[in-house]
Amino acid sequence: MHNNDIVINNNKEEKILVPILKEENLGSNMAIDEKNIWWEIYTILSNRDTWKIALLAMTVKENILKKLLGKLPKNALDMVKRVTMDLDKWFERVIKWVFSWVKVIGDKFHVICLGLDALQSVRIRYRQEVLREERIRRNSHIEEENIRRNELERLWKNYKRKNLPSMKRYENWESKLEILARSRYFLFKYRDEWTLNQKERSKILFREFPEIEKAYKLICSFRSFYNCSYGNVWDKKKADNKLKEWIKKTDNCNISEIDNFVSTIENNKEKILTYFDYGETNAYAESLNNRIQRFVHQNYWVKNLDFFHFRIKKIFG
Repeated sequence: MHNNDIVINNNKEEKILVPILKEENLGSNMAIDEKNIWWEIYTILSNRDTWKIALLAMTVKENILKKLLGKLPKNALDMVKRVTMDLDKWFERVIKWVFSWVKVIGDKFHVICLGLDALQSVRIRYRQEVLREERIRRNSHIEEENIRRNELERLWKNYKRKNLPSMKRYENWESKLEILARSRYFLFKYRDEWTLNQKERSKILFREFPEIEKAYKLICSFRSFYNCSYGNVWDKKKADNKLKEWIKKTDNCNISEIDNFVSTIENNKEKILTYFDYGETNAYAESLNNRIQRFVHQNYWVKNLDFFHFRIKKIFG
């Protein structure tokens, strides 16, 4: 039991564990993120300057997080000036309720990951379609063979089973299904980073699935939107214009996954553009997540959750 744990309706099964809640770990530059630890989702509010955790709670519920952060004294809360986060609305509502004066920065890497997820979703959609076609082809072959066998048996003739014809193979000796599966990795990279094998595979992929190429070009174009800087100085006005140009470029693209991504960008435009005021990202929070993950692996044998929380508080709190 931790000092700041919350019990809902006096039901032990609804107890919210709060291993860390420390006002001294608040600072001007904070980051908020979620982390899966032992199949439970934790909210982590961390200080990007000191690498210390101000809040670690086994919940992502908005009302609980507001209640927990509301326990901290106002003079400590007033220290916070900027918070980086992904585009989750409930985190933003929590931060705006507790720190109404802060600048909320949409994390660059989370935004790019959303775009790459949209691109991969297009590829996965086509892969599922090919799998469905292959299932139908296989079932149709089995049905035809059953009919042929019954007919031959009726005529007292010998039946020899015919194998299902193999899928078509392209010039790189890969089938359509294999190309879609193996294209996952090079779609994360720019064209000039592809190997010779990836270039050959991409040529076939884009020829067979033009929509994937269209989505790939749009996402690469979006990623270049973040290159609006002169040395170490970011140009927010230039970034705003480039983002508007990119959104206009996606008009009538007719790719639902890309349309969904564009909608997310439009709904979080202000938060995304705030990045160009400071050039700050959630890279620290991701690094902290990795450190916590290594700590979890090292302590996987620990069966007592309270003892595990005690150790994580000693190291990260």
